[in-house]
Amino acid sequence: MHLPKRNNTPAPATLLKLILKRGELFSINPVVDLYNLISIQSKLALGAHDLDHVDGNINLRLTDGTERFVPIGGNGEPEPVKAGEYGYIDDSNEIICHLETRQVEKTKVTAATTHIFLHCSRQSEHDAGLRG
Repeated sequence: MHLPKRNNTPAPATLLKLILKRGELFSINPVVDLYNLISIQSKLALGAHDLDHVDGNINLRLTDGTERFVPIGGNGEPEPVKAGEYGYIDDSNEIICHLETRQVEKTKVTAATTHIFLHCSRQSEHDAGLRG
């Protein structure tokens, strides 16, 4: 699979920048806090999703631009998605993770979450900037 060029900062680098800027990493909830710490230490991009809010199966595939994408922290409205980017997409054609950096409101992990889908990835083109 050919991966498109991207300008998204890998999640571990973003987390490290937040710590350096703020002096600490803010707590979200125990699951997210744990995978954020693992992400920083391992330099892997990790994401967790509430399986009870996924429609059917989850597929890792290239987008065609018709997918629904409502990111965490957005205004609640779907954002456009370019064709040819990869994402984890459920059977309702909704992206649950765009690239490996942007998760969605629909499947965010909360204190009430009991079933989790966890994914991890590493982008080699960014590795040099993450080495410790």
